[in-house]
Parts: sequence; C-alpha cells; structure tokens
Amino acid sequence: MSRYVRIALGALLLATLPLCAADVAPGANDKKQNSLIDAPEVAIRKFTVAPGLKVDLFAAEPDVRNPVALSIDERGRVFVVESDRRRSSVFDIRGHKDWLESDFSFRTVSNRADFLRAQVSPTNPAAIKRLAGGGNGNLADFNKDGVIDWHDLEVQSERIRLLEDTDGDGRADRVSVFADGFTN
Repeated sequence: MSRYVRIALGALLLATLPLCAADVAPGANDKKQNSLIDAPEVAIRKFTVAPGLKVDLFAAEPDVRNPVALSIDERGRVFVVESDRRRSSVFDIRGHKDWLESDFSFRTVSNRADFLRAQVSPTNPAAIKRLAGGGNGNLADFNKDGVIDWHDLEVQSERIRLLEDTDGDGRADRVSVFADGFTN
C-alpha cells in the first residue's frame, strides 16, 4: 500500500472517529456519547489493523473537521469534503420517521427541495418546532430574516479542504480551503 494511501486512510478514520462516536439518533443522550470521543493521539493507539498495515495521524481538528468524503490526487494531495450542515440543514431521517415514505419517493433533487419547502414552512409550525430547538433539532434563523423557514437551509455551506504534506514527514503541514459555497 502506498504511503499516501495509508496516510489518507488514517486521516479519514481518525477524523471520523468523533463523528461516528457522536452520531446518535436525534433526542438521544448526547452527553453520554460525547464522553466516548478521544483525542486523535489516544484514538490511534486503539486501532487494530491487519498485519503489514500501519495507521499514522495525517491531520486532525482544527485542520479537518466533519469529513464526509476524501480523495487523493496523483501528487498525493488529500482533498477532504467537510460538512457543518448535519443536524442543522441536512436532517437525519431517524428523527423524522414520518418523512420516510416521501424520502423513498424522491427521484430528483427538485423532488427533495419541493418537499423541504413544504415541510420547513411557517405554515407547518409543528415541523418548525421539531427541527428547531423545541424538538432537539438545530435549525435556526440562519439567514436572519426573522423567520425559520426553508430559506435557512440554504445558508450553511460544505467545503473542500486541501491537505498537503510538503516536507515529507507524513503529516499535513499545508491546509487550505480548495472550494466552498455549496449551499444547496
């Protein structure tokens, strides 16, 4: 296995440990789960890997956070997609079981957008209460227009970070935002 693949896999695994440990259904006891999150240096010692493989720490917070995907280019640069929208602008279907049938029916992004426009609307106060603080949700008036509605789903953005090991020591030493502004 190439050095960069090994490093990138370690980076993904270490960066996602807090996310996996904290990924509980909405309304669950988050305080109990958060106590399970270790520092990256501690977490790496708990890994069990197949013979011949090694996991090294390439990057951790704050250089990379909330990763959802990664890619490595031919020069060994690591591109990490990060999302801060989980639980605030992208909803966990486990907390909205009444949406399940509709969710299965979506065939296009437009279908999903139309559904969310109807659900996240001042004409649907029960959904707003559930998605905002009253129902363990984190939806807020992100666009500061005085009302919580579907427009607030378009404010937060994902980003793609570029992580590089320029000195060859196996750790990311140059971190930049490669692209952002993914709000829809």
